[in-house]
Amino acid sequence: MQESNPLFFMKVRVDECLGDIPMSLLSDQQFGWLCRLTLWAWKGQGVLENSDDVLFRFSGATSREVWEEKKNAVLAFFDEGVDADSLSVLIHRRLFDQWVLANEHNEQRKDAARKSAEARALRKQQAEIQAEAA
Repeated sequence: MQESNPLFFMKVRVDECLGDIPMSLLSDQQFGWLCRLTLWAWKGQGVLENSDDVLFRFSGATSREVWEEKKNAVLAFFDEGVDADSLSVLIHRRLFDQWVLANEHNEQRKDAARKSAEARALRKQQAEIQAEAA
């Protein structure tokens, strides 16, 4: 799984979660939905498809009736937007920026690893040339 998604983990700021007034007003059921949608959003680069069917399934809600009745408090943690293909999406306002930063950090690490590997290969090649010349 780590190979298919280099950002297989995310930071959770416990103080922000527990100190967030709107989040503290959620029922246990709504909080569970928010957690599940947050995890799915992380897998989606901080974004979810703005489809009630998808959101219902991803939330883990036990029935459509309960979902319809209680979803608005959960969806208030997301902003509506449009992706590069002009599809309607929900953007997790806190998570999106975290995902972008984590992805940038991951790309920097990959670039540094590539450069390090290239430098090692060059040093090895130079050592082999010197050994042959000696």
